[in-house]
Order: sequence, then structure tokens, then C-alpha cells
Amino acid sequence: MQIDYQYEVQDELPLDHEDSLDHWAALLADQEVGSRTYDADWQHHYENFWMFLDAGYNYDILRP
Repeated sequence: MQIDYQYEVQDELPLDHEDSLDHWAALLADQEVGSRTYDADWQHHYENFWMFLDAGYNYDILRP
């Protein structure tokens, strides 16, 4: 009796190579404040941009 086994091998993992929200929020805060000083003003802008990006990323109906 011969049994044929069929299986698939996944060669690569489907990784998302986009920059993280942290990276984009930091860049936007840098652009708003002028430099990455980590003071209260920069942190305020960073948190606001991060929340804005996170909300858009999680609820964007056009994403697959």
C-alpha cells in the first residue's frame, strides 16, 4: 500500500517592511518642533501624531 502525502512549503514569511508608527510619529514631531529634543513640546507632538497615525491605521477601510 502506497500513501501519497502532499504538503506545501512556505519559503518566505509575509513580513510588512513598512516603517513603524513610532518612526513616522517621531519624524513628524521632528518636523513640527525642528529637532528631536525630547522636551515636553516634542513629546506632546509625538504623542498626538502617534495617536493620529494609529487611529488612521486601525480604522482605514481601504486597507486589505
